[in-house]
Amino acid sequence: MTAAQDREITEIIYSQINALEALSNVIEEEYAALQTRDTDALLRIAATKERQLEELRRLESERRSATAALTAAQSLRLGELAARCRSGNAANGALAEAQRQNVTRLLRLLRGDTGTAAYGGDGRQKDHASSRMTLATA
Repeated sequence: MTAAQDREITEIIYSQINALEALSNVIEEEYAALQTRDTDALLRIAATKERQLEELRRLESERRSATAALTAAQSLRLGELAARCRSGNAANGALAEAQRQNVTRLLRLLRGDTGTAAYGGDGRQKDHASSRMTLATA
């Protein structure tokens, strides 16, 4: 989350808190008007209450949009990081397998395994079957 996103969401939440506190005050006024059966006050309070509820709906929509954008951005970043990890893991696995195959080939050469062929300078396989001496005994 960037600092700007954090500030935006924080501002929206504080606005929601302020709007809810104002609505709570209006509800208290409404209670008093109901107690005294003050119809003029009830009509005024109803209009005020409707405006405040509309403001709360707008703020909630803003908050959801801000967090959805944040969630979408975080999801995208998570996907990118996961793909990078998968790619790196696959590359490491391929390197480990190549190293394992190289060690296996070198061990066969050291043991004088007659089934092991090495490559010559011309790129062709050289058969070491004719030479029974191992590198270990040489």
